[in-house]
Amino acid sequence: MTVAALGLLLAISAPAPSAPTVVVFPLISEDAGARPTAKAVYNVLSRAAPFVTERRVLAGRALRARLHMNPRVILNGCRDDVNCLGRFGKRQRAAEVIVGHARSMEGGAVRVLFVVFDVGRGEISRKLVTEFASVREAKSVIGGNLYDILGITDPAFLEVSGIASDVPVLVDDVAAGNGPGSYEVRPGLRRVSIGELRRKVMLAPGATARLELAGAPGADAIAQAQTPLPPDDLPMEAENLADDEHDNQDEASESITAAATPLDWRPVVGISLIGTGVAAAVLGTYFGLHARSTRNQVDADTTQLQVYDAQQEIRRDERIATVGLALGAAAAAAGVAVLIWPRGDVEASAYVAGNGGAMMMLGGRF
Repeated sequence: MTVAALGLLLAISAPAPSAPTVVVFPLISEDAGARPTAKAVYNVLSRAAPFVTERRVLAGRALRARLHMNPRVILNGCRDDVNCLGRFGKRQRAAEVIVGHARSMEGGAVRVLFVVFDVGRGEISRKLVTEFASVREAKSVIGGNLYDILGITDPAFLEVSGIASDVPVLVDDVAAGNGPGSYEVRPGLRRVSIGELRRKVMLAPGATARLELAGAPGADAIAQAQTPLPPDDLPMEAENLADDEHDNQDEASESITAAATPLDWRPVVGISLIGTGVAAAVLGTYFGLHARSTRNQVDADTTQLQVYDAQQEIRRDERIATVGLALGAAAAAAGVAVLIWPRGDVEASAYVAGNGGAMMMLGGRF
């Protein structure tokens, strides 16, 4: 069959109004041979995350920015305890936490086991095994399984027109049917073959790709199609993300000696400011009353020297009273503001980590 022109229109679903949050941690490399593939896989997942409208995926730099630290500190501290990671995910208001384990196989292949922990139910909800013959397969394998990893099961649709009824339509080298029609396919990076045309196309869940074909050779439009995740946006080689710059150092030296516990800082700071304000106001009131008492003690029998000393004492007391009352009011107002200010995404976190010594990390986002 020859192809002259192909037009591709995509109907892409609008993002869900409240997409659930999914935390994807860097992959755990069980041996040095699997580490390059593990980095490549996590790199692809991190780059694909912004294109997934059905989930709010925290991975790569987005996760590091959220934590204000390398996520491997949390990962190494929890080790194989998925319940520990689940508790951490709950504090991040996540629906799921995903961790991958990479292991070298015979012949140089790498197998990755993705374990998904359902935060709400407090249990492992699913597992998915993927294999990579080489590091360069990270793009195609993750692209094909992206939505499976994230637990998105809605199908994508391929609507074909402009071809003869006997022309086979293949998806991932499996016959989907013959001729024009609507084909239900798995979402993700799919290999589509229609007659002589063979291309990889990223299909989003619920989206419909409409293919109109006609006539003579030359059409090559799928590569230019504006899909939810264009194939060229998935890198072929692994890149060292900021999260993995110190992998070796992290894995050798960092461990959590206290559970990662985000600190609800508002009540502590707010009440402290209000308490400080009250104390300053009490101090100011005391010195104000003391100044008045000193002024009342001055009478006709008071000597000139005593009057001078009293005036100096009154001025000092009045200055302290003014400053105390002003600071007290300001501190109390600030404390009330902290307590009643809309929470939004304001966060503060405290983590304690170390390797024989101790280290405290404090972070916040405003």
